Amino acid sequence: MELDDLFQIQATSRSKLESGQNVPQKTSGVLLGEQGNLGNLSSSSTSGLSTATPQSEKWNGLLMSLRELVEWVLRKDSELSSVAHVLADIPCLHRQQDDLRAFRRELEARAPMIESNLSNGRNYLTNDASMSDASDTEDFSSSFESKKEPSARVARRELKTLSERWSSLNARLDVMQQRNNDLQAKTHKLQQTVDEAHQRLAQAESSIARWVALSDPGRADELMNEVTRMREHMAPIRRVVDEVREQAGRLQGSTVSLTPHMQNRLKDIQVRWGQVEKAVDDRWRRMSLSDSLRRDRQMERDAMRMTKRSGRAASEDELAVFCQA
Repeated sequence: MELDDLFQIQATSRSKLESGQNVPQKTSGVLLGEQGNLGNLSSSSTSGLSTATPQSEKWNGLLMSLRELVEWVLRKDSELSSVAHVLADIPCLHRQQDDLRAFRRELEARAPMIESNLSNGRNYLTNDASMSDASDTEDFSSSFESKKEPSARVARRELKTLSERWSSLNARLDVMQQRNNDLQAKTHKLQQTVDEAHQRLAQAESSIARWVALSDPGRADELMNEVTRMREHMAPIRRVVDEVREQAGRLQGSTVSLTPHMQNRLKDIQVRWGQVEKAVDDRWRRMSLSDSLRRDRQMERDAMRMTKRSGRAASEDELAVFCQA
């Protein structure tokens, strides 16, 4: 029964009582009893109203606190996204590492408040549900509980959102810090491999620069041995160059970019490697061709000497036969 209806019935009964001064005593007693019952109902309803007011304030305070914390967590999640992209550069990675550590300290400072609100909210919902089950079934109490149910659903939803977002934010920060450590190790390794490739290419280029022309037949064997050794040294250089390319490919991703300086160094390695490879291949082909021609000429000279020797031997035999005759 609603409070307004109770007041209306009470007013009607009072009017009847006042107008019934001459009614029989029995009737008057009935009216007085009815008024007493209505007074009790009114007192009970007023007490329920006073109880409902702090309960409503408590619900509103809980919801407001949860929503403010959810907004804070969402804002921090956006801030974390803004520092996700990074250059594969040691100084840049160190700056990101400092930013992530500061972010971690900020979360740790806010953690007690968030954990406390989550715990208090869950306890309040649990206790409130228990009290609702144990309460009497008066009309006003039922009306208040029915009005409170939507707020309870909203509170549970906000609790779930805050709990999930808070856990996700901390887990994401853990992943980014671990990823930063991995990127620093990979970037350092890439720089070492790039330096090694530059050093090996510089040595090969220096050897190529000292090559002499192929016009001296007397040094043909020496020059052939020289280019043969260079070809043997090409395999380690090729492995280092390939490793540079593979490491750079593994390092780059949707949130990782190489610095312009590193990109230029990688491009320089590829260009220089192509030039060294071409120079060695050309030298080898020319030396092979020159050696083949040299061998052909040598075979021709040997054949001519054999022919001359055979001719001289035949002449000597003929002369000996003539002398005997």
